[in-house]
Amino acid sequence: MPPIPKIGMRLIKTAIAVFLCFLVDFFRDGGTPFYSAIAAILCMQPELDSSLKVGKERIIATVIGGIVGIAMLAFERYAVPIQPILVRYLVISIMVIVLMYITVLLKKPSCAYLTCVVFMSIVISHVADANIYIFAFNRILDTLIGILIAIVINAIHIPHRKKQGLLFVCDLDHNLLSKNGDISQHSKIHLSRLLKEGACISFVTADTPASVLPHMEQMPFTMPLVILNGVALYDTKTHTYVSQHNLPLSTVQPIYELLKQHQMNCFIHVISKDNLHIYYGDFGHEKEKQYYEETRMQQQNAYIYAEHLYDIQSIPCYLKIMDTKENLLQLQKELKLLPQYQNLSSTILSYPSDESYGFLGIYCNQASIGKAALELKKKTFSSTLISFIGASDCASLLDVSDLSYVSDQADASLQSKATGIFSVSDKNGCVKKIEQLYWKPFFNLKK
Repeated sequence: MPPIPKIGMRLIKTAIAVFLCFLVDFFRDGGTPFYSAIAAILCMQPELDSSLKVGKERIIATVIGGIVGIAMLAFERYAVPIQPILVRYLVISIMVIVLMYITVLLKKPSCAYLTCVVFMSIVISHVADANIYIFAFNRILDTLIGILIAIVINAIHIPHRKKQGLLFVCDLDHNLLSKNGDISQHSKIHLSRLLKEGACISFVTADTPASVLPHMEQMPFTMPLVILNGVALYDTKTHTYVSQHNLPLSTVQPIYELLKQHQMNCFIHVISKDNLHIYYGDFGHEKEKQYYEETRMQQQNAYIYAEHLYDIQSIPCYLKIMDTKENLLQLQKELKLLPQYQNLSSTILSYPSDESYGFLGIYCNQASIGKAALELKKKTFSSTLISFIGASDCASLLDVSDLSYVSDQADASLQSKATGIFSVSDKNGCVKKIEQLYWKPFFNLKK
């Protein structure tokens, strides 16, 4: 049975904001707490930036809907009454089209819904008000009060003591991404807050930036991503590769010859002038084509078809072969028999869409997740490297960490070497642990 969700700060803040709206109305004459409370509820978002955005939209919608609603009531009262009632309803319905079109012209389509709600609340609910202008003023003021209260309450945070000199390196593939490749909303919100507060957090993936960045939109990254099992560091701010390790030239042709013997296709990753090019040949099976279709439209991926794939002159940084796990294990066994393998590393990863298939990644043995983490530690002048590991692919990270936390689903051999264990069944277990370590001071740090 899944655990019952806790009552979060957003719920508590929303209740406080609503109460304050009622409190303001208690000491104010002429207002209606209903409108300010609704505005406060709508504007109370997980992040302050979101609250400001929603508040702005609410103000625009209120002004447009209020002005048009007042104009229609004034026209009816001082010019021509719209009768009978069905004709009036028809006019109101047509005005909805006009209002929605106005929001499109103003390039604020997200305000359309609220604009129409405000308009109809005036022309339907307040047609008999003695002074329509006073109502309009109070309506707008009520909304502004609700928005202001929500923003102020959302901006208030309990002060925390931050531990300086910490570098967090998190295994993204196994700790944060779900089976469908998404990160939970809770983790996104709390990671964004940590990053904005100055936490140094880097994420490790066996994939390319294009595969993970769509799931981490609008996150204020402060550190480069460790990609392709430590082959390169990718700066998400400048969209550049901070460092990379290419395959030794002497190893490339023997690998290509081995792949030719098995008549296997290969996704050849080449980083050139801060662009990642992925060369590929004719597909050997349908799963390869399926994988290609899933990833070819990703923004940072530039797939290039090569008729004579193994004749390209570019030096690769990473080779990726897709096949059944049985075939990949056999290929890896033959690869390790090559004299040149002493300069290489390889790993087999599962294909999420079909566990019977996988990927064999081949890269330079000078590249590893552990070495990439140490490079980041040096660049940031961090005193303590704290890692969060979900699988044996990141074993090199555990060896260089000052503190290491391993998921409860990782191999027992990894768990025995770790500082502590966190629950991966709780989708936010990794992030919660980072918060505990970053916000609370701890002493006598030992591996």
